Amino acid sequence: MLDSPVGLFQMNGDFAFSSLKKFEPHSISDIDLVTAAIRPSGASFRDKLFAKEWYKNPSPMIDELLKNNYGYLLYQEDCIAFLQQICGFSGGDADTVRRYICAKKEDKIAEWLPRILEGYCRKSNKPREIAEEEAKTFLKIIEDSASYQFNYNHAQAYSMLTYICAYLRYYYPYEFVTAYLNCAANNDDIKDGTQLANEFGIKIYDIEFGKSKDKYAIGVENNERIIYKGLSSLKGFGEEDGSKLFQLYEEHLNASFLELLPLIIQTIGKAKTLILAQLNYFRKYGKTQKIVNMIQIFVEFGTAKSFTLAKLTTLNEKYNISSDLIKGYCSKVTAKTYSGFDNDRFIRDMWAILPNEHLNLGERLNAELEYYGSISYVNSQFKNFYVVLDVRKTKSGVMSITVQDLSDKSLKVYTCGETYKLLEEPLSKGTIFQLLMDKLKPKYKFNSNYVEGGDEPKYFVVPNEYKNVLINWKTYYTPLVKEKKK
Repeated sequence: MLDSPVGLFQMNGDFAFSSLKKFEPHSISDIDLVTAAIRPSGASFRDKLFAKEWYKNPSPMIDELLKNNYGYLLYQEDCIAFLQQICGFSGGDADTVRRYICAKKEDKIAEWLPRILEGYCRKSNKPREIAEEEAKTFLKIIEDSASYQFNYNHAQAYSMLTYICAYLRYYYPYEFVTAYLNCAANNDDIKDGTQLANEFGIKIYDIEFGKSKDKYAIGVENNERIIYKGLSSLKGFGEEDGSKLFQLYEEHLNASFLELLPLIIQTIGKAKTLILAQLNYFRKYGKTQKIVNMIQIFVEFGTAKSFTLAKLTTLNEKYNISSDLIKGYCSKVTAKTYSGFDNDRFIRDMWAILPNEHLNLGERLNAELEYYGSISYVNSQFKNFYVVLDVRKTKSGVMSITVQDLSDKSLKVYTCGETYKLLEEPLSKGTIFQLLMDKLKPKYKFNSNYVEGGDEPKYFVVPNEYKNVLINWKTYYTPLVKEKKK
């Protein structure tokens, strides 16, 4: 449970999870205490509670009543238990008095006070004068704690969900990660889910024609369980695109890419087909550059029967396909038009001669970043090469740069105050750069005990915590090393 906050109901935030780690719960009741204490009004006592320092109440019998809370009055039910178990009230009367105390209705409290004192004194083994003083002191504690008393039933429900999430995450990691990614509300959730998969050693495969559907799904590759991405996780894709394409594949299992291409475009349109090609979705048929080129050529020439000279000039400029080449596929040529174009033979011949290559790395990574919201590409040869995922300016004026290591997909956040270097070698989302120099810098925290002119320092070094500082780098928008052919 304490290894990662990802997927833990109500404990996935930084503050909540750090609180959970401080307390180190060993039961659901322990999680209840953290759930109640992390509310804003718990600030006055939570540090001592998380350190498991016992709070001493006015009497031993109150300490016994609150023994499961380390002596702290946390829940509304604690107030009711005091009135019932110690003062002898019925459940209904106890809740009525609790409401009066929480609402600070002094006149109503005064009406019930004699009965509270009488019940407490009857239970106590101390002289009445001392017992009454204990009861009044604890009533004051109840009144002061009214703003932060949490409902125990709510705490239990929230904590059970936290525990169930932790249980499922530990014992059913594939199912949990798959469900988490399918419920992702934004790119941050996808990054968190992907990071969680990495921590579990779960491989997430990119979308692939014939294997991916709409949502993330568990599959098998080489006798190993894996998770396939779904098309609905892509920017601009609907929930039915994946299932339609999967059905198309199953209906045409032995079809070639050229036979499938018109059906794919008819199913999802030209723009989405091109996006999928850039993301290596059709990798069983060829590499990204070849597939992209073929789609573009098919869109222009797949249904054409004739061309004007002006059109041929445009196509030559766009695709470097000469009019002489087109002429060889036409049955009739005049001064103004080429007609009788044999598009089927042309498409087949172009597919045969197109080099089977990938897009350059810059185009490929930026397509992933644009449509996945993250980078799935990894190449162990690219040591010290990073792609920028996010750039933000901090309140102190330095740049915060989130990057992904291209050699192992690990994430890192750099700070950078090198203004002139940033002008020379700008870093923005999607930039690929080679790291030349960085350093670790200690983290500092404001000292709450600091008083101007006093002995306490204004800031202190946080032990074992550092921030990564970017010093020098070289930017690349295309790959430095040509990707090794597969």
